[in-house]
Amino acid sequence: MNANFEYLCYGLMAAWLIVALYVLLLGLRESKLRRELDRVRQMVEPRSK
Repeated sequence: MNANFEYLCYGLMAAWLIVALYVLLLGLRESKLRRELDRVRQMVEPRSK
C-alpha cells in the first residue's frame, strides 16, 4: 500500500509539473503575440491617418 501511495504522489507531481509548464508556455506565447500585434498596429496607424 505504501508503494502505491508513493507512485500516486509521483504521478500527481508529474501531472502538476506538466500543467505548470503548459501554463507558462501559454503565457510566453501570449506575450509574444501581444508584442507582435502592437508592432503591426504601429505599422498600420501612420497609413490610416
